[in-house]
Amino acid sequence: MRLFQLIIKSLNTFVLFSIVISPMSLADRLSNTSLPISVHTLQVDLSADPKPVPLGFIYTSTNDPKGNTVLQVTRYSNGQVGNEISYPTRGAGAADPNRNGLSKGNFDSSGAMQIVDHYLFTVNAGDNSFTVFNINKTNGNLTFLYKVSSGGTRPVSLLAVAQTKFPKKDPKVPLPTGIYRIFVANQQSNPSVQGDGKQVKRYPNEAYFNQDLTVLDKSDSQRNVSEYTFDSHTGKLTLFKAPLFTFNRDSGGPISLGEADSGRGRYLLVSTAGIPHLFTEQPETGQFFMHPSLIRAYYFDQDTGSVFYCCKWQPKSFAGVSGFLNDYFGVNLNFVLSMNHNDDQPDFTGLLNIDSKLVSSTKNQLPLIDGNTHLTHNGWMAMTSIQSAFPYRYYVSSFDNNAVMTLQYQPFGSPSVTIKQFTYRKDYAPKGDSKDLYVTPDGKYVYNLGAFRSYSLSGFAADDSGLTYQGQYTFKATQAAAGQAGRYNFMGLVGFDLNKK
Repeated sequence: MRLFQLIIKSLNTFVLFSIVISPMSLADRLSNTSLPISVHTLQVDLSADPKPVPLGFIYTSTNDPKGNTVLQVTRYSNGQVGNEISYPTRGAGAADPNRNGLSKGNFDSSGAMQIVDHYLFTVNAGDNSFTVFNINKTNGNLTFLYKVSSGGTRPVSLLAVAQTKFPKKDPKVPLPTGIYRIFVANQQSNPSVQGDGKQVKRYPNEAYFNQDLTVLDKSDSQRNVSEYTFDSHTGKLTLFKAPLFTFNRDSGGPISLGEADSGRGRYLLVSTAGIPHLFTEQPETGQFFMHPSLIRAYYFDQDTGSVFYCCKWQPKSFAGVSGFLNDYFGVNLNFVLSMNHNDDQPDFTGLLNIDSKLVSSTKNQLPLIDGNTHLTHNGWMAMTSIQSAFPYRYYVSSFDNNAVMTLQYQPFGSPSVTIKQFTYRKDYAPKGDSKDLYVTPDGKYVYNLGAFRSYSLSGFAADDSGLTYQGQYTFKATQAAAGQAGRYNFMGLVGFDLNKK
């Protein structure tokens, strides 16, 4: 299956949302590889000299249908992690290895967790809710505040947009107000086509595909984006509108949310799943097999919270899943960065400009260097490093091959993206495992989540040349299931550093 996630924008970091799906052999899909002894441990050794110093904290969620749990680890000065703590969300996850055939219940998601000031938001995909915790910024510990309805079915992505004001003395410099608009993407379901020839199967069932999926359906109301208002001074969350807007079955439910600030104003971006064709060696692009993804842009009025439809981008060659990047590296360089994620299509990277109404033509699509070799059928997802550490650098994670690719973006003149380095996870890295990435605020370390099989965290040290693998940490709360594909399906990977908001 292909990968699915993306990562969110946190303070001083810019996030690329690119979600993916890519083929692997049947044997790879069904195997539950036995666990080797970890050769390179990321578990902190507090007896080391010099003694590691706590620098910050990292969080993920298990997506456990028996009770979703947030897992917290402390991040130390040498890149290692430890001191694991679990926090029940009081909600349910949606992992289910017995669902949807060979995909083992895997589904696309991006930005399932968000840190908003001193609060942590996380989705509960199994009971249509999200949970809000208070974060103690001195020790990283969480305190449960409340759980609320997501406004639809199967929430998978969160986005917090800060409301600002412009003082009269300096109207060019916006000031924070402590008020946020919280957007929640509800996916509803993830239909797919799997296999070839006489072995092809369509999920959830044939009857679903025999309908006209473009017509209105009662399920559309659950396939949506909903909006809330959040006051970080008091912790009060208020429903603004649910649903804010909906999606039909043909384009699929939303996967990822993002924002862009162009010369004409602020935009809310949404990408959908479409219906991908998985586990195929015989390319087919007819509607019987796949339905293309959709990227929509909405003009967003931060003062009123209202959104107004702007434009969409839905080329037929984009099958399955799409994602995007909030690019704030230059004035009005607000591009959408997408990847082709159907099993029967080669992956590539494209740039779309919001100010050009998402570019109805394909003139701004840029092929990634060696895109037809290195990127074909690897299941890539991506995010970016902090700008001040390594300007215009992005990191891309392969779900199938467990590699992290370092990309260099050149935004000026004729924008381009080039491959800088491939760095593979080691130790226990079964195919079809890697999802979210987290880059530390100083850009010195990158962490990759083993979300679907290993239930682990792999660490990489970053420098001018790229990444160096450091080791692997297996989460203690879920280690008994390591190797069992889909028993959990971790969602989200966020963090913060001490003395940094």
